[in-house]
Amino acid sequence: MDCKINVELHNYTIHHRFNKVNRDQIINTNKLGDRNSIRLLTYNIFLRPPPIKNNEDDYKNERLEDFCKVINDFDIICLQEMFGTYNSRKHELIRSAVRQGFFFYVDTPTPSFLSKYMVDGGLLILSRFPIVESCFFPYAYGVLADSLAEKGILYAKIHIQSSYLHLMTTHLQASYFDSSERDWDVSFETRYNQLHEVNFIVKEILKTYYKDYKDKALLVGDFNVDAQKYKFKKPVITNIKKLLEKS
Repeated sequence: MDCKINVELHNYTIHHRFNKVNRDQIINTNKLGDRNSIRLLTYNIFLRPPPIKNNEDDYKNERLEDFCKVINDFDIICLQEMFGTYNSRKHELIRSAVRQGFFFYVDTPTPSFLSKYMVDGGLLILSRFPIVESCFFPYAYGVLADSLAEKGILYAKIHIQSSYLHLMTTHLQASYFDSSERDWDVSFETRYNQLHEVNFIVKEILKTYYKDYKDKALLVGDFNVDAQKYKFKKPVITNIKKLLEKS
């Protein structure tokens, strides 16, 4: 498939003015550069926009409150399904993160009124280290329920000591176990095509932003591939071949 990049640029964001930031936190954050390691978390937080839910309200508020209590254990956090459309939970998390020393963040943009998407891509990167550049690269399409969200790759260039971390996070097309066989095949084919896009986008990002051999590059996220579950199962080669022939 032919891939074309549709880039949406972001300016990095420091703490909001209405947040009270402890001066000691800023000093401690500046000292992070003295360490030889960083603590990075990637996590699908499963905070879908209303009215989508499985049980009650998925205990969204309670889980977000618990999550805010543990983020201080990390230096960089990449979240999937942290949707900001139709609710204020993402902003509540960002405010809490700023108070705990995450003075930089970047997220997926809200779709325009004329967009074919109803919600944003649900990606968020929080960082104690400066985010000096960032971009969002939407995928060409999604199917089934995923077609409502503008999924893609969120990129952040993070300044750490004398080098940069080129961090990319994404959330690929899901397959739904209660769907028909046809929908299952379509979702697989879509995810396969998105992986082609990932390969192309990562190459373009590194070609554009990767300038020094000391830099590190990392791709994280929810790829919707369960390696554990299928570890001891034989692959269904015939079905996969049919799908590959179509793409």
